[in-house]
Amino acid sequence: MSRSGRSVLSDDLVERCAQRAAAYDRENRFFFEDFEELREAKFLLSAVPKEFGGLGLTLAEICLEQRRLARRSAPTARRYGSPPRREP
Repeated sequence: MSRSGRSVLSDDLVERCAQRAAAYDRENRFFFEDFEELREAKFLLSAVPKEFGGLGLTLAEICLEQRRLARRSAPTARRYGSPPRREP
């Protein structure tokens, strides 16, 4: 949860990620759809200070959101912050 007590990730977003999770695991592919939704929700700016345009969340707050995501979509939570794999 953010400092205001609201989650950065909506329940709907987390549910959409959960619905795609099995396919990401089965197909061993990058979570492009989830990544785009996380970007749109500004989750990728969680740790960036507010004065630089981010959300300014603490590490504890980010971990709570990450844990929430991991409970429903482990592939996305596990790969979050990892660059897409390139095929050889």
